[in-house]
Amino acid sequence: MIEKLGTEAATVAGRLGWVSGLEILDAVEPTLRRDHHLALVATEGSGVEAVYAFAVLQGCDADTRDIQTLILCATDERAARVARGLQAGVGPDGFNVFLAGHGWQEAAGVSSESQVVVARPSRILPAVRSGRVGLGSLGLLILDDVAGLAQLDDW
Repeated sequence: MIEKLGTEAATVAGRLGWVSGLEILDAVEPTLRRDHHLALVATEGSGVEAVYAFAVLQGCDADTRDIQTLILCATDERAARVARGLQAGVGPDGFNVFLAGHGWQEAAGVSSESQVVVARPSRILPAVRSGRVGLGSLGLLILDDVAGLAQLDDW
């Protein structure tokens, strides 16, 4: 299966340890290459992290040190898994992935060096709303588990 993917997609899949079962990445690769919006219905473990990593590589610039991708997850645990997968998938290409947690204010300096931020809405959106974190360079927004996000906090 991995041999059917384009070179960049196959590289991402390999970094994440996927050697087969990446039908999801194969199906969305042409859409992501054309910069089209994408909505996926997929379960955890289906390869969505590979899709997220490939989307970052297609739509973001590793040389720009601003937040270009924001990924909102329903739980802190899921955010941590997504952040680990993304760091493995795009880190070797020079992208910094930041997992926003309880200490967002203290870590704001670290995040300014990151192009990808992963968090629960309640961990990051107050800082965005207050202006402490700017999203002027944001080009990619990923809502992971939209059904779960609808249940979160007042966001």
